[in-house]
Amino acid sequence: MRYHYLTNVEKLQVLRAFLSCKFTTSKLWKKDYFPPFWYLKETKYYVKSGKNLACVKYRSGKKQCFTASRLLQGFLSKCRQNFDNTVVKELTERLPQRRLSSVIPAIIDRTDNADIRVLHVVRDPRASINSRIKLGWMPDYKNASFERKVQCHCDGIVENIEFGQQLNQSLKHKYKLITYRDIAVEPVDTAREVFKFAGYNMSDETLKWILNRTNPDHSIEATAQFKMPYSLVRDSKANIDKWRSESPPERTRIIEKICQPLLELLEKIRFEREYRLV
Repeated sequence: MRYHYLTNVEKLQVLRAFLSCKFTTSKLWKKDYFPPFWYLKETKYYVKSGKNLACVKYRSGKKQCFTASRLLQGFLSKCRQNFDNTVVKELTERLPQRRLSSVIPAIIDRTDNADIRVLHVVRDPRASINSRIKLGWMPDYKNASFERKVQCHCDGIVENIEFGQQLNQSLKHKYKLITYRDIAVEPVDTAREVFKFAGYNMSDETLKWILNRTNPDHSIEATAQFKMPYSLVRDSKANIDKWRSESPPERTRIIEKICQPLLELLEKIRFEREYRLV
């Protein structure tokens, strides 16, 4: 839902449509929600939001753009004929009110003929805020609004975690919380856990893919991938506490003070997971 200025009602409509592969008539689908995914092996694609176009840049340098209507038809064809499962990744900050409570049970209970599971991934706020600052999504600690934004960020995460922990029995098996640290420290075990939660069998090819991307070699190509914010290649264990060498001490101090309730909650969750109490 990035780059699209939607109301809370429209956000839920988009999520329901993509999760169920059912797109009722709506002005929303005139927008460029549908990248030319059948060409994703090419160098890159990009969107022209104002013109409702999604474009492909080929390795040859040639560019080609597609209208939203054509992309929608292509997407529906692929969705209905080629895939049994759909995975939608979205930041909680793009959800209505930035809260899981706006999605659960609204999406899970009301989406027809779709068994929907919600995987909630949470990261140490010192690391996530460091990444946001690097990407230009949040001002740094010298900015007057920094503390307010940090407070909002951490309070929202705590509220979402507590909401997930308090789900009733009918919804509890459809929600799972994991931490970024789980993924980084034990990528294979965590992947097995996630696949089991989703009702999938993890193939040998998937296992190999995970191992190659979380334990890459240190070739020039792999090193270059490390520096790309949206790359799928990560030296997972080395990446956990990377923020410690990047975040100024004063910024870290402010975050730790404001986000103490969240940090304590994450530590409790880590302890429980280590001793298999959850």
